Amino acid sequence: METFLDAWWGFAAAAVPGVAALVVAIVLGVKVRRLRRAQHAVLGDGVPTDLIAAQARLIGLVDRTREDIDDVRARLDDVASRTDEALRTATRFHGIVRYDAYRNVGGRQSWSIASIDQEVNGTVVTALHGREDTRLFVKELAAGAADRELSPEEERALAVAREQVP
Repeated sequence: METFLDAWWGFAAAAVPGVAALVVAIVLGVKVRRLRRAQHAVLGDGVPTDLIAAQARLIGLVDRTREDIDDVRARLDDVASRTDEALRTATRFHGIVRYDAYRNVGGRQSWSIASIDQEVNGTVVTALHGREDTRLFVKELAAGAADRELSPEEERALAVAREQVP
């Protein structure tokens, strides 16, 4: 009988690690099941997916989004350069001076307007209003130089317009 008792203790001693391994396996199985449930909650689409495959899919989407952003940036740069070129030659800076051209006419009815682009090309238009007539004069500007001599009022209008040029 002593042999049986010795064998039983040996059997019990051999079974304890197996039972401990079984308990550890059950605990780990429960943790893996919870982790998978949490993984499906994170992915959110309800379709069983491997987390690594989902990550690879997301990286592909991010790469495509980056490419789209680069395309949009290139188009915006092109539009900006074309806009800058168009604005460089657009007459968008204006200066106006009102004054009395004749002694017998008041109310500052006469005026001179300078319209120039960024390179100071454009025109100066002057209207001299009298009691019986109005005279209009147009003078062209190229790089800030007029094709005809400018009056002091026209010079002031040009100075006002030049102040706006960046």
